[in-house]
Amino acid sequence: MKNSKAWQLSFIIHFLLICGFIVSPYLFKKEKIKIKTFQAQIYEVQEPPEDEPPTPTIALPPKEVPQPKKPKLPSKKAKAIYGISQKSLTTKNPTQGVAVKSGNTLAKEVDQKIITSSEGALPIPIPNFKLSKRPRVIKDATPKYPESLKAQGKEGLVILNVLIDESGQVRGVQILKSLENSLDQLAKKSMFKFLFTPAELNGKKVPSRIKYRMNFKLK
Repeated sequence: MKNSKAWQLSFIIHFLLICGFIVSPYLFKKEKIKIKTFQAQIYEVQEPPEDEPPTPTIALPPKEVPQPKKPKLPSKKAKAIYGISQKSLTTKNPTQGVAVKSGNTLAKEVDQKIITSSEGALPIPIPNFKLSKRPRVIKDATPKYPESLKAQGKEGLVILNVLIDESGQVRGVQILKSLENSLDQLAKKSMFKFLFTPAELNGKKVPSRIKYRMNFKLK
């Protein structure tokens, strides 16, 4: 009996020892710390090359194509025709005309004389609203009604536009309202015989322009 128990106890001890040897490497095994190393590499990044400006292209001029020369024609001198043109004629009645030969040149050379004096030129009138004193009639030359026109029985007004210089003389007359051609011309001709006191601007005598009514009545 004692031997049997001793054998069982020995078996158990040996079994535990064997198990201890088998398990001990795993129980007391130290974990190794693995250190991972990284190797850094530096790469140089190259910038992309700048775009070069395009090379300008020079367009070559087109080749000239030789053209055939035109034969020179003998020049003919224009024949001078002496006369006047229609523009040089002025008339109040557009139906009237003068039968003359029209020309392409003048009978003499153009006068190259330069007029440096303003003598004879019409004065420039001052507007009436600027005048401090307007002209007045000091010599009335209204004509009498012509005996030759009384048979026509024309009566009425002829309104004239009169230009008066700084001395009071009439320098220009225009017909604004017509009555009859003969009476119109009589009124215009008589107007140049009038005399006025000159207009004034701030005490200075100046040219002016007025409207004058000439009344023709049958008596």
